[in-house]
Amino acid sequence: MMTRREALKHYDTQRRETANRVVLANRGDGPEVVRRIVEERTAGQRFDDIEQVLPYAEADAIFSEYHRLAGMQRPQHDATQTSPFASVFIQSA
Repeated sequence: MMTRREALKHYDTQRRETANRVVLANRGDGPEVVRRIVEERTAGQRFDDIEQVLPYAEADAIFSEYHRLAGMQRPQHDATQTSPFASVFIQSA
């Protein structure tokens, strides 16, 4: 059985690697890259269909990479949602 000190050191060692990857990803654009891409492509103008601006496959690749770096699971698309983007941008209650 580990002592408290050993357990804390073990936890710190495990978490530090993941936290460092997230910090480095955030120094680029982190998850904000999607917002930046949409802003650049629309010049801040309104649009009706996000998938015309940023195809889901492109956004999915960005989000998947960020979640991979962060060591997190991606939310799954709910078949009742009108857009797969909803699972990314809308949190269920």
